Amino acid sequence: MSDDDLPIGWSEVRLGDIAEIRSGVGFPPALQGRRNGAYAFAKVGDLSAAIRSGRDVLSGAANYVDEQDLKPLRAKPMPSGTILFPKIGESIRLNYRVEASSPLVVDNNVMGVVPDTAVVLPRFLLHRLRTVDLYPLAVSTTVPSLRKSDLAELSIELPPLGEQRRIVARVEDLLARSRRAKEALDAIPPLLETLRRSILAAAFRGELTAEWRAKHPDVEPADRLLARIRVERRRKWEEAELTRLRAKGAAPTDDRWKEKYREPEPMNAQALPELPEGWAWSSIDELSAGDSSVCYGVVQPGEDDVSGGVPLVRVCDLPDDGFRVERSDLRTISADIGAEYNRSRLAGGEVLVSVVGSIGRVAIADSGLAGANIARAVARVVLTPKVPSEWLAFALKSSTLQRRLLLESREVARKTLNVGQLAGMPVPVASAEEMRVVCSVLSQRHATVAALSRDAEVSRAQIPRLESSVLARAFRGELVPQDPPDHPTEAMLPPTPAECNEACALELKTKSARVRTRRPRARIGLQHRE
Repeated sequence: MSDDDLPIGWSEVRLGDIAEIRSGVGFPPALQGRRNGAYAFAKVGDLSAAIRSGRDVLSGAANYVDEQDLKPLRAKPMPSGTILFPKIGESIRLNYRVEASSPLVVDNNVMGVVPDTAVVLPRFLLHRLRTVDLYPLAVSTTVPSLRKSDLAELSIELPPLGEQRRIVARVEDLLARSRRAKEALDAIPPLLETLRRSILAAAFRGELTAEWRAKHPDVEPADRLLARIRVERRRKWEEAELTRLRAKGAAPTDDRWKEKYREPEPMNAQALPELPEGWAWSSIDELSAGDSSVCYGVVQPGEDDVSGGVPLVRVCDLPDDGFRVERSDLRTISADIGAEYNRSRLAGGEVLVSVVGSIGRVAIADSGLAGANIARAVARVVLTPKVPSEWLAFALKSSTLQRRLLLESREVARKTLNVGQLAGMPVPVASAEEMRVVCSVLSQRHATVAALSRDAEVSRAQIPRLESSVLARAFRGELVPQDPPDHPTEAMLPPTPAECNEACALELKTKSARVRTRRPRARIGLQHRE
């Protein structure tokens, strides 16, 4: 910003002309942990704690010192109103700026700017310094560090005191609104998660389709559907077993081989919640295809990645929300190892459940994963075609089954759920038609919740940009109107030594000459622009 661009009454000054720049002192280890004293002894961690709590005023610290402690340190307390920020290392990038609410001492990783309050308001300088990225000024040998001489050369656009007060009031009003908006947006994700769980709970209590059932009283009830599933499950098992025996050259000559078949254990519904009329409790095992039992995947996947190998779905690839496997970072294993685990190979449509570590993450394998495999920490469920994969996936995401999965898991090195426990999990079953309706309604409502979550995240991401825009406008003189009666800034500035020596000769000259005398040798402008 050139002199001609400055608003009326403003001046461009060096930071060193309107403030004293001071460094801290080494903190004596013997005083570590003192929780009271005359002065707070602030470190970078204390600045960080204030910022994390949403404050830009430092009112205390983790350590305190007394007056007698300062003498051997040759430390002079910094007055209230001092602007504090990190001085050394990568912490400079954090852009912490806080104002001291009372006199304090800082360690040698912190720097303080003590404003001349006859010229500049501490809060004005605090907000102005928030717009400056100090890291480019850091001099690096082994550790980047700020020097007082470099900070003194910072260019500051300084309005009259009256306008400073109006700018501070307006900026802090807008930033307070921004903080309230952020707090409201921060509250949205847990509210949406509660809503999502409530929708699932209502769905599996039959509440979302109560009207649908009233309009369709003649649909096949769940107990009859389960009877048909059991018949088909046995038939599929027999076909698969017969094929296996013939492949081994052991074709059966009688039906005794059929005795190996094990019917799923009947579900004891007495301890389970009551279901709507026409629904029934079943187990995951009973709903699975007879030729493919619940199983986990590859135990020893070998080296990290194999070019052209078999994709491997791990727990980290299962989504936190939704049911689509994240395929952008799938690991691959060798074809030989994949062939050893044909039992867990994917064809598409399987329900995948994490059973080690983060118990209960759920996904549905899409057709693009055909031929892929799963890790040991992931279980695969192949359902009968009569039950939608989405039905089981939604049920497993419900609070009831999530709690049950955690309760059934045991703690070894990490929480672990064995496949037998997963297979025995109770699942509510409705008529085939109603299950499809429920899945459709849940998909729509969950899509709405996901859209609300994305909108909230987008709005939250805009807040820092809005705050930067507010500050940028403030220090271009665009946030509040100028008031002509305000005394020009240059009238408040103390004379330079040259001006003192030639005071009489310069008395009648324009004040703009003084501003040119003070022009910084290097300028650091606003960090953020609209």
